[in-house]
Amino acid sequence: MPLSRSQSLDAADALDDLLDRAHEAVTPAGDVVTVLDRRVGAHPGGTMASLLVTSSSREGALRAVTALIEHALRIVALLRGWQLTEASVESIPTDQ
Repeated sequence: MPLSRSQSLDAADALDDLLDRAHEAVTPAGDVVTVLDRRVGAHPGGTMASLLVTSSSREGALRAVTALIEHALRIVALLRGWQLTEASVESIPTDQ
């Protein structure tokens, strides 16, 4: 069932607030990534988030960001009962 615009915006704000405080994300295996930036948006089906992180591997980045979002879904009251439906990682080349 689609959310009202107000519900979508409130949920996006709640997720954005949590992500604003997250400077690192850690996987259950202990992989740590640094959160450099994020974008959170609302839509009728929920929210979406895009995070820019540093990581030693794509897999580590995906695991850590997934763990961070799943943590948000457990502790943010407006997001309880929600689920992560899609996660992906894109690599951005860096000069070394």
